[in-house]
Amino acid sequence: MSTRRCRHPDIRKFDGVRCCLACGEAVFDAPPPKSSIEETQSTPTPYEYATLNYRLGQEVRLCELLPGEPTDPLQCEIIHVNLEDLPDYEAVSYTWASEDGDASLSRSIRCGHNRYIPITANCAAVLCQLRRRGLRRRLWVDAVSINQSNVNERNHQVGLMDHVYSQARSVRICIEDQQVPPEWIDYRQTFRLLQNGSPAEIDVNTDLLFRSLVHLLSLRYFRRAWVIQEVALATTAYLLVNGDELLLTESVMDRVDLLAWRNSFQLPGVLRLRWKANQMRLTDIAACLRAGLDSECTDPRDKVFSVLSFVDLQFRSLIAVDYSLEVEPVYANAVLAVISTRRNLDILSYVGWNEAALAVDWRTSPALTMDQFKHFLAHEDAREPARSSSQLIRISEWGPVRSLKQFEGEEIGPWRANLEIRTVDELEVVPNLVHKDTITPVIFCRRPHNPTNILPRFQVRAHFIDRIQQTNAHITGSRDLFTRKPGTYLQGMESMDINLAHQQFPEYAWLLPCFQRTQCTTQPVKSDEQFASHEQDGIPEIDVEDLSLFVETAIQHGDGKDTFSTVHSVGFARHGFKPGDEIWAIDGARAPFILRSIGAKTYRIVSDCYLWAALELDYWIPGTKKGRWREEGTVPEEEQTHIIEIF
Repeated sequence: MSTRRCRHPDIRKFDGVRCCLACGEAVFDAPPPKSSIEETQSTPTPYEYATLNYRLGQEVRLCELLPGEPTDPLQCEIIHVNLEDLPDYEAVSYTWASEDGDASLSRSIRCGHNRYIPITANCAAVLCQLRRRGLRRRLWVDAVSINQSNVNERNHQVGLMDHVYSQARSVRICIEDQQVPPEWIDYRQTFRLLQNGSPAEIDVNTDLLFRSLVHLLSLRYFRRAWVIQEVALATTAYLLVNGDELLLTESVMDRVDLLAWRNSFQLPGVLRLRWKANQMRLTDIAACLRAGLDSECTDPRDKVFSVLSFVDLQFRSLIAVDYSLEVEPVYANAVLAVISTRRNLDILSYVGWNEAALAVDWRTSPALTMDQFKHFLAHEDAREPARSSSQLIRISEWGPVRSLKQFEGEEIGPWRANLEIRTVDELEVVPNLVHKDTITPVIFCRRPHNPTNILPRFQVRAHFIDRIQQTNAHITGSRDLFTRKPGTYLQGMESMDINLAHQQFPEYAWLLPCFQRTQCTTQPVKSDEQFASHEQDGIPEIDVEDLSLFVETAIQHGDGKDTFSTVHSVGFARHGFKPGDEIWAIDGARAPFILRSIGAKTYRIVSDCYLWAALELDYWIPGTKKGRWREEGTVPEEEQTHIIEIF
């Protein structure tokens, strides 16, 4: 029989006693054998990890941190446990790198018979902070518990992070702050006030608390991606800073949140979610991804992987935790997961031209950039946005909502608000035009056509509306729409003669043909004598009410956009469009889009847009057309609904 010492790879509990299934030995917390403390003088060698048993599904390693004095070398033993057996342990939440960004494996922890595991200086400081003098401490700490050189194991263990941190007896948030002198920041006093201070004490010491909080939350830990789930999922969480400890109870988090609110700054996501942990579980995929993408990490893929524990299992499967993938496919999977969750294509309003794309060939530029994706997630996040302080944490500037959602309800003619999603490895040839009542799923290609594009290529049911004839560069006075103050743009036009109004407001001359009353409109015209008079003068009868509504909309929502004139109407959009571009309604998206053809039924998105009376310019709603239905104009095709490809 081999005398080799069993490493207890499979610990189970039977009648309250822990036994190793590999050797049958009962396992107890006890001082380490003398031989494990008094190491031999031979050269240490790297620790060899035993393979985890994936058949158990939830097997992990725990680090049994051996007792020692502050100056003793760090020592541990590694055991394998199954989370389904509910083992007793504490989980450690920290950052690999020190505050100055040093993430080198410059330290080590001894493990077993003269073996060692390389760790960072910050990890070593954390373990020294947690080590007890007379007792072992059973911990889960990623640098020791996961074989970092094994990609398959990292993939597997990342998928268990929600279980690791939610099942731990407690989560220890460990921070070493050596940046400020003790007399400037007194963490012990700060933690005492937050834990037990009376309202009067807190009011008196508000400046101290605020200064301490601002400094603490500016540290590296609170900007890291992985700590979001580590803290938010914890049953019990302790904050340890330089040896001072604070239990993050609900009342403590209420006080922290109140302090933040009073001083008009936003708590970082890790504490914001911890505060809400008892009220809600963050399962909205857009909110989760926003929290991850606005954080920092060494591997950009972890901005997505680190928040998947919050996402419903149904959609988590759409984002494979696979470190063999490049960054762009990981984010493309995230985009597809958001679309599948929302069952709409509102994200397309954030797709299109950007400054970087204007400098390169538009055919090869990314359709959706990371900044545009972040912008979309910020507005999809259902949580009320809080005010931020530049003193506290760097918050991304998301900017205003880009478009007006012109399509309301679930169905308008052939247009549908909700989608069915299907994914394929390769897209087939674009089908011919389809009947307007045909219901077809949106088909996304899982394989990226452009390695820099995070918007998957897809085929969707869409409806032709109009075609751009002129851009604002050819329209005199078009920019004046966005410079007038609301309420002053057409002041007095309704009460004055149309001929005089035409002279008084020449900047609107290019708009007047779009708003003339026609026999197609349901609006009543003035008397026959008045109408004939205007026709004789060459000035059409203008629907001032409609014109006013359009100009008001342009003033309120057209800032930073350019105007255009189409065959039948007028509108505005972001820059980049040109004559000949087409305007389509796309199933699942509540704004019209300017598309540029690059082949048979294949398009690139130029921009979303606002098109006056978009749903009244075609044959979906007969008899209510308001546009320039002139004889020389090209009316929409008889069959407007098609399957088109977009990338």
